[in-house]
Amino acid sequence: MPVTQLIAMLHSTPSKEAVGLLMAIPRDRLALTLAQMRAADVVRLLSAAKEEHKCRLVEGLSVEGLVELVGIMSDDQSSRVLSMLPENRLREILDNLPRRILLGLPADWRALLPPEQARELVVEVYQQDVVEALARVNVEIVARPESPLGITLVRVLGWSIAVAARFSDNGQKGVSDAEAAALRMRANAALSVTPSEPAPNVLRYCEDARREGRPLSATIWTDRRDDAVLARSLVGLLRS
Repeated sequence: MPVTQLIAMLHSTPSKEAVGLLMAIPRDRLALTLAQMRAADVVRLLSAAKEEHKCRLVEGLSVEGLVELVGIMSDDQSSRVLSMLPENRLREILDNLPRRILLGLPADWRALLPPEQARELVVEVYQQDVVEALARVNVEIVARPESPLGITLVRVLGWSIAVAARFSDNGQKGVSDAEAAALRMRANAALSVTPSEPAPNVLRYCEDARREGRPLSATIWTDRRDDAVLARSLVGLLRS
């Protein structure tokens, strides 16, 4: 049966039965068939397939087919599909995955990327995590599309605060970037957020700035356990 005719038949067949038909054909013909199917139809079949059949379907997809497939799936669905791949196949498709999927990958998967790209992702993931932490502590996040990467403007009790999230920093760069962003955005205060404790000279600089009437602070945030620390730092700026 020609592939186009088989695909037409699969399209009009209930999902579970369609999976059964695909499992009955040789692997090379399965790959050829999947290559000509729409990604949405493959998603439909995967949803109905048993676990071992899901693995065979995923194995039969080309690199291009896998990239297209995970591109239309939810984050949870795409993670499950990628977890079925051996390391060598995962390496093949990582460079072509959409950014949103790369950001959600486990750290050990991101480690398979070229070092520079892996580092860029670690930085971006940290900045994204800080924004999510700000949302959890119930401040208003002000959308600013023109904001530089890692700079977030928030509003707390009528005050606007420029927050600079900086990875691999002890506050030196974070404080400088936060101050510059506050000036540019006409914010009332500035806060540096880093995954390590701010250096003593950074804390002294912030204290001097507050004495001079420039509300500025630096704090640590590593994960959810530091949400309360982040909240206190934001409120502390209001008292400057």
